[in-house]
Amino acid sequence: MLKRPGKSERRIHAGDATTRLLARIAFLYWFIWMTEALIGLRLFGDNLPFSRLIPFLFALTVLFIQAGRGKAMHWSGAAKWILFYFLWAGCSLVWSTASDIGLSVWVWIMFGAELLFVCLTMSCPIDREAVLKSTFAGLVAGGACMSLQVISIFQPGADLKSQDGLHPNFMGHRIAIAALCALYLWSQNRRSVWAIGLPLLVIALFLTTSKGALIAFLFFALLFVFSPQNRLSRRRKLQVVALLVVISAIALQFVGRAFHVYEAKGGADTLSGRAVLWVQVIPKILIRPFVGYGFASFADNWPANRWYTGQAHNELLQQWFTLGLIGVTLLALTYWKLFRALWRSTSDSSRFGIYLLGYCLVRGFVEADDSHVILALLFCFSLNPRARSSLARARRPNLRRPRGAPEKSTCLPAGPAPSEAPSIDLTTCSKS
Repeated sequence: MLKRPGKSERRIHAGDATTRLLARIAFLYWFIWMTEALIGLRLFGDNLPFSRLIPFLFALTVLFIQAGRGKAMHWSGAAKWILFYFLWAGCSLVWSTASDIGLSVWVWIMFGAELLFVCLTMSCPIDREAVLKSTFAGLVAGGACMSLQVISIFQPGADLKSQDGLHPNFMGHRIAIAALCALYLWSQNRRSVWAIGLPLLVIALFLTTSKGALIAFLFFALLFVFSPQNRLSRRRKLQVVALLVVISAIALQFVGRAFHVYEAKGGADTLSGRAVLWVQVIPKILIRPFVGYGFASFADNWPANRWYTGQAHNELLQQWFTLGLIGVTLLALTYWKLFRALWRSTSDSSRFGIYLLGYCLVRGFVEADDSHVILALLFCFSLNPRARSSLARARRPNLRRPRGAPEKSTCLPAGPAPSEAPSIDLTTCSKS
């Protein structure tokens, strides 16, 4: 006769089923997040704000799944500062100088939907590693689709910007994130699918000619390969390095003309005009240095120039321009808390977040996105990390006296003479 499973066993099976479901939802969500531009262009034309309904719908789905579970969630310091940053961005909408304030409010609401989705997805599952790895797999799958799109429309000597309305820096940024995730997954389970996907992503990254994303990816990819924390053998490390060298040599034959044109126009001296833009942005920042011009307002207040740009091409200047010194401080504290949490973590996937964070910071020197684009992804690593410091505190005995508890007596009997037997006078010691 089969024994009916107990209540605890049923709870474990239900938790495993929920974790598998949330892992699949995370894969699908981050796949759509990666291919957001393609989906928006195909379904909504150029009206990308409406394509951002997707994270809101996913958040409602996960909220329905998690309803009634009633489990407490641990908030790390990084997660709290991300929420503070989000609230300050919402407050800045009050004094925003954006021409379309409704659009700015809509973008801020979708930012909150992204954070809500990540919060609900990562708060309750028993196996967070499975959800994180599904997140990486979704990013790689979406990056592969973006890579195929880039390869299909690439023409030697042509500008990718004029093809299908896809900006090369945007494509390069997404593909670089996917390539880093493919490298991590290959180091974990060594499946051939990741070994095949990595060259595809790197080739497409070179074809985008996004120099900031390319340099940041190569630096942190090599840093990850030679890191002692990963599981790559010496042979596998040499294979990865050889793969990157061969792909770089082949890809430069196709995109070398674009780099020569870039150098001939003097782009190397001004970083494609970025240095000129930075000099013009700083005086406008000093007009409203503390509170900024409001969330998502740079495109409507950018300095008059011979070309149009919707960003400051520098993360620090972008945040300072829109959210002021207060927003810059909150974002800096977010990155610092997140780095500390990842550095102390014992999880392989969380430690990998250090390289992803470093990539975003290095790329942020020459590019800038509204921070909600990447903060939702970094939010995955900041929820309930298994930190070494927390484990150490759990093993350390608590020697502090609880408030209101009676003090322990320090009254000891007077030391007797060496030849006498010790005796205790109870009248001199009133506390035990």
